[in-house]
Amino acid sequence: MMHVKLEYVLEVLSSLIPYDMMVNAFAEAEALLSNDVVFHFGVRCTRPERCFITKMELLIKYDYVNDSVLRVVMEVYLSPELTVEDFFGGLSRVVSRFKGDFELSRDVVKLVFSLHASKLGEIFEIIKSLMDALRLDFELLIESYEVLVQNEG
Repeated sequence: MMHVKLEYVLEVLSSLIPYDMMVNAFAEAEALLSNDVVFHFGVRCTRPERCFITKMELLIKYDYVNDSVLRVVMEVYLSPELTVEDFFGGLSRVVSRFKGDFELSRDVVKLVFSLHASKLGEIFEIIKSLMDALRLDFELLIESYEVLVQNEG
């Protein structure tokens, strides 16, 4: 599989995640010998009563040996107030267009999009498509990052 150099990822995502935060996250991942960095986002909507997206996470599969990225998994968490009509209206088209998946549990509805790093720009298309499908205007606010470490044993 083709990897994409980390510099490209930093450049593409810098309008969503502060550059310094990304550099720190990947440096920490390298120090901890981790291949997984998660960026957590909160959501602020112009109309809070229709804010169907509660949070978003980007899981970046990082190859610290080659200083490159292979995949990005975008998870979008939806509010339980989202109606079936909203979900099967525009949202299902967004999921199929970007070859996403959805997970339903008792408490959470989650959309999952797995993107090859070379298609990183699709993150912005997905966000715009979600705004259009849900007819809402929102802003993503970076809250934190987390380096996932495998447990030995």
